[in-house]
Amino acid sequence: MKVLLILISLLLAGPCHHSSANNPSDGALAEVIGGIQESAISWNDSSEDFSDDALAQAAGGRQVPADFEISSDSAEILYHEAGACRPGAALQTINQPDSLAFAKLDTMLSNYTQAITNESTDVKSAECDFLISSVKDSLTMQHIALWLWDKYKDSELMGDEAVAIHIYDNWFKDGKIAMRSEFDKLDADIFTAFNRSTLLGMKAPTVDLKTPCGRKVRIPQDGSHSILFFFDTGCAKCQLESKVLPGIIEKVGFPTKVYAVFCGHDKAQWRKFRRTFKVRNKKVGIVHAWDPELETDMLRLYGVISTPRLYFTDTDGEILGRRLEPESLAEIIQYINAYYGQKENK
Repeated sequence: MKVLLILISLLLAGPCHHSSANNPSDGALAEVIGGIQESAISWNDSSEDFSDDALAQAAGGRQVPADFEISSDSAEILYHEAGACRPGAALQTINQPDSLAFAKLDTMLSNYTQAITNESTDVKSAECDFLISSVKDSLTMQHIALWLWDKYKDSELMGDEAVAIHIYDNWFKDGKIAMRSEFDKLDADIFTAFNRSTLLGMKAPTVDLKTPCGRKVRIPQDGSHSILFFFDTGCAKCQLESKVLPGIIEKVGFPTKVYAVFCGHDKAQWRKFRRTFKVRNKKVGIVHAWDPELETDMLRLYGVISTPRLYFTDTDGEILGRRLEPESLAEIIQYINAYYGQKENK
């Protein structure tokens, strides 16, 4: 089902904005470099090595354009046409960055990250490492790292959290680069701790919870697809989603378990919820569970800092959807219905 995971990720990512058929990011790279055409950017050190080999290394091994002109006397780099190298060569040259330089830099980063939107998280992580390490000035390096951290931590594209966690582990965790403040560092610590266990493609953590009658139940269980809905009856958004989800679940055309995990404490309200949260779909079984004494690490493992939280897993527990909105869950269900339909027709 690895292919299915990839296809679902592309489905939720939306249309591709790549500009080149050969290299998806080449079009954006041309735009990035074009953004600083005819702009003179001073090197930090006038004794910098301006050789072709040094430039090629700064460009990540890609071919430096023939019209990439260098004036060692004035220590300036002029881009007369968009080339094929990554923006690292340009980023490396920014001297004592001010707000104007950072604004230009942010535009470059935005264009480049948009161009690699549909690349794998491994590719995105490698590109982030390249961009950060391409800079010698510590302030500029920090600015780039923080920009990329914010970009992928707050990304609306499912799965990009993995890139943010990679940036944190490689650059912020051990203090190679400082966060903006101690508060931001604490926030980053919490974000990574509450997200690293349930990234796309990982096997969903199993936890032993209790049913309403006190019987132990392990979630999720292999053998069928699983929908995990973490909610609280006192949460307004949870109430809204709990009214929408049954209609979505009715359309499931394959064996599925729905784990409705109560994260609150009001047993009377939970009982009322169980009476109304029902589906007639015979392919779907609903399991109600909770952890009344917080004996498990469920909240951290599934990133339940707030409710609701919605996950979807494959038959072997592999996470195919995380932190979903109901409409995203509906898209996944529609796609898998079609997938099983195609298998049956073969």
